[in-house]
Amino acid sequence: RFGAQLASLTGGRISIAHNTNRQAQIGLAIAIRYAHSRRAFGPTEDEEVPIIYYQTHQARLMPALATTVVYNFCTNELKRQWYRTRSGLIGKTVHVWSSAFKATMSSAMRDTLQTCREACGGQGYKSDNRIGVLRTDRDVTLTFEGDNHVLMQQVAKAILADFVAG
Repeated sequence: RFGAQLASLTGGRISIAHNTNRQAQIGLAIAIRYAHSRRAFGPTEDEEVPIIYYQTHQARLMPALATTVVYNFCTNELKRQWYRTRSGLIGKTVHVWSSAFKATMSSAMRDTLQTCREACGGQGYKSDNRIGVLRTDRDVTLTFEGDNHVLMQQVAKAILADFVAG
């Protein structure tokens, strides 16, 4: 019975982790495309360059882009494990990892979308830019299927218990 309860939570958390990572990728695609088209100060007074050429702009967006790529591999592997165990009881490990990924990836989505919004300057606040709409629409994932802070405490408890058990 407990395994059946875990199954519904685990599937939901895996879906949230995967979907929040996708939302972060959409925000990054918008911000990076904008950075390629928006021009600003160049090497000479008469020349302007795309703001993506600025190292400070790259430093804001590229680590988040790399993170979403890694998270994509993580959620794909977690989905594979979940589908394998779906016919039987959900294993504790899959449940713990789904909780950790849901909390980590939904928090990363919030931070990434905020960074993307700021990286677009004033354009980031326009509704047709979609970044603000994504952020507003997806903020609920921070508490849906479990508050992120509580989930991370549960994950830490499970990992420490496994460590102590040897």
